[in-house]
Amino acid sequence: MIPLPEKYFYTIGDVSRATKVKPHVLRYWESQFKILRPARRYSGHRKYTEREIDLINKIRYLVVERRFTITGAKREIHRQLLSKPKSAEVQAIQAIPPAAMPFLSEIKKEVEECLKILEHKGVQPELGLN
Repeated sequence: MIPLPEKYFYTIGDVSRATKVKPHVLRYWESQFKILRPARRYSGHRKYTEREIDLINKIRYLVVERRFTITGAKREIHRQLLSKPKSAEVQAIQAIPPAAMPFLSEIKKEVEECLKILEHKGVQPELGLN
């Protein structure tokens, strides 16, 4: 891989040169891998980040080096994503004992009722509850 200059976004040409994958192949991979979705500028040009470039390198390794089919590469990337460690928030939710769930549901209902009362009185609470 050719080193890229330090910047937030890269063009498809930059990424193509760095990963040695032709632009038309990058566009095809975008249509096949739902996880590969670079942002677009207002003009419609693709803006790749380091995350997308890393993913392209993984796809290239699987398809070119290891000779995976596109379907096989999708499965392998999906498998790798599922085996990653979970975030602290997900781990905390999973650590809640099942017996506590009815109690927590009741608390959530009470908080939602309080929010409705505040909205009725014209108060705009800044709680990020979902």
